[in-house]
Amino acid sequence: MISPIRGFGLLIMALALGGCATRSACDPGPYLEADTSPPLVVPPGLEAPPQRSVLRLPDAPGAGGRLASDPDDCLIEPPQFYAEPGQPNPDDLPVRPSSVVVAGSSAPTPGTTRVTREVTAFLNDWSGAWTQRDADAWLRYYDSDYAPAGYSDAAAWREDQRSRFEIPATTRIDAGSVSVEPLPDGNAKVRFVQRFGAAPEERSVVKEMILVPRTGGSLAWSIVDERIVDVL
Repeated sequence: MISPIRGFGLLIMALALGGCATRSACDPGPYLEADTSPPLVVPPGLEAPPQRSVLRLPDAPGAGGRLASDPDDCLIEPPQFYAEPGQPNPDDLPVRPSSVVVAGSSAPTPGTTRVTREVTAFLNDWSGAWTQRDADAWLRYYDSDYAPAGYSDAAAWREDQRSRFEIPATTRIDAGSVSVEPLPDGNAKVRFVQRFGAAPEERSVVKEMILVPRTGGSLAWSIVDERIVDVL
């Protein structure tokens, strides 16, 4: 036999659960008014501030999503913004970039494509020249006309890089993070995690490059564009 006190407690709990069931699936929140701010432009020679808490909203949501019981209510399951690699993609969504990071890895993960393996080897050699502080070898990986924003021409950029190479430093690529997207013009867009220094002071960024195939020579690609897209 249930005591009156225990029965009263069960009744209160049932009423509370019933109240939760009748409430909206999602209450209005500040995120409903959120907007994406333009990316921070960091002048050459300065470090970007930490961006772990930066809000990023997808540019264009895909179709789908699941509504709450009230059609005028908010979404309780958001639509798909990316398609998973190797999965059906009837809505022609952008394929989700690989985000797998293998700490200390110097080789691509099993199952990667030939182009990804070639690009990973290219990036490992590129970062090796950077760590060895061999400016001549490192600059060979860039297109002869490469000049990022803030420099008048390629010669000015190369002269600045040579002066920076006088300072000892190390870097490495997380090969498991390398994601390659072939472009219609035959070039390739590659995104990867680059790490600087050693733990516990190690710093990491997500970098994106545009590579152009080379004809002849020992290098298969030339870097024609390079930018940091995130600071980890």
